[in-house]
Amino acid sequence: PGRAACLARELSLCQGELPSAALRRELLTRDLAGEEAGARALAARALGAIGNVEDVQRLIELCAPEETGEVQRSALAALSGTASEHAGLWRAAAEALLAGAGEARTRETAAVVLGRRPSSDAAPALTRALLDSDWTVAACAAVSLGMSRAASALVPLRELTRHEDWRLRGAAVVGLGHL
Repeated sequence: PGRAACLARELSLCQGELPSAALRRELLTRDLAGEEAGARALAARALGAIGNVEDVQRLIELCAPEETGEVQRSALAALSGTASEHAGLWRAAAEALLAGAGEARTRETAAVVLGRRPSSDAAPALTRALLDSDWTVAACAAVSLGMSRAASALVPLRELTRHEDWRLRGAAVVGLGHL
């Protein structure tokens, strides 16, 4: 049977009630171990909604370099929605993906996530990302760097306003507008 049929059968065991957090975690853990990247990505997002410490650690593991970009992006998005006491954990995962993820979309997501919950702690990683070979990553890093409101953001953003690519100049102006 298809994935949807299996999920419907599993949920029907709850007899019309929402499954408990423990049952949801058990079902999601099984999906996270599966081979299909799409199912792992969806399970990562759902696991983030449960959001206790064990789940946060599992989501960080899903940001590992050997994972697909789709799973990394979903895990990072789920992590960024977790409680503020986990901010240091997911910020480190986001910075690692920003610096070294193979897919530009994943690096772009990392830059955006760092801007959604701004912190001056992310400024060094975002400043380095201004040099990314993909303009979308560099542009997202510029906006997020401004959103960090870090004092160290002013000089690199001002320098970026003189870049030859108009898209990066525009992103630098938006970033400066957030300072």
